[in-house]
Amino acid sequence: MRLGGGFTSCGSGWAFAATGAISAAYQIATGSLVLLSEQQFVDCAPGDCKGGSYESIRHAQSNALCTKQSYPYTGVDGDSCDADQCSVALPLGSVSDIGRLAFARYSDRLNMQMLMSKVSEKPVAIEVFVDSFFGSYGQGIFKGPCTGTPRKMINHAVLVIGYGVVEGQTYWLLKNSWGLTWGEVGYMRLSRGEGSSGFGLCNIYWSAYYAVINTGAATPALTPAPAPPQPPTSPPSITPSTAPTWPPSTTPSTARYHSVSCTNAVGYPFSCGAGSECCGNACAAPGSKCCRSANRPKSSWYPVSHATPCAF
Repeated sequence: MRLGGGFTSCGSGWAFAATGAISAAYQIATGSLVLLSEQQFVDCAPGDCKGGSYESIRHAQSNALCTKQSYPYTGVDGDSCDADQCSVALPLGSVSDIGRLAFARYSDRLNMQMLMSKVSEKPVAIEVFVDSFFGSYGQGIFKGPCTGTPRKMINHAVLVIGYGVVEGQTYWLLKNSWGLTWGEVGYMRLSRGEGSSGFGLCNIYWSAYYAVINTGAATPALTPAPAPPQPPTSPPSITPSTAPTWPPSTTPSTARYHSVSCTNAVGYPFSCGAGSECCGNACAAPGSKCCRSANRPKSSWYPVSHATPCAF
């Protein structure tokens, strides 16, 4: 999964959370990585730059999904849906359901256990309330404040990819869509022990959804791509990190996608699934490759399917 392109005037965080959840679920179910088009959701689903909803995400159940490369993100509402002109990443029927978590109001313990259980299986998209405090987050465990109220519950969506504890402080590990310069290289550690009763910090227990993949769906026939450029003769080595400081075991050890230790561009350790390889700030799963270059910073490396050419 790649991070978003940074801050824009388009309120499309819901589309990035949706494609991230679907792409991750598909990778876990099949071992193949696909990068999906956020712009397809903005242009074609019942949502736009003013926001989306659970019904917007269900677009994935009734439509084939385009590759990110063939339907790139523009950050504006399109005049029309151009999905019929794209390369198909996931054919119709690949996403059999978009499930939701039934959070209980005023039951923090139950809500936390419910979200932890699902995140141990796959990343989960959540709706949250963000404000200037959230937007100015730089590093560490964010404990608020968040100024959301019962009348102002949610205005953004992010992806929960794990959880952990450091020095006795528990947190959720969030992947945002605001680019690599925000937070901890695009990620946030959000406290699990703060927030309004039953809602969690920044109203994290308001709404959460995840993708269910039909592994029997036909494999997409991607448009043949030109041969990728030859990698450098001596690619930079990525030394696995054993440091337990960040994030320390973001999911239980039984989770299939957290078993290889990696180090991101700023030196923080993170984990990838069994059989994966470290790829900058991301993971290249089995069946995919890492686009890397000795002439590019580690933060710009990213994973793609073997059929997709690297941009450098």
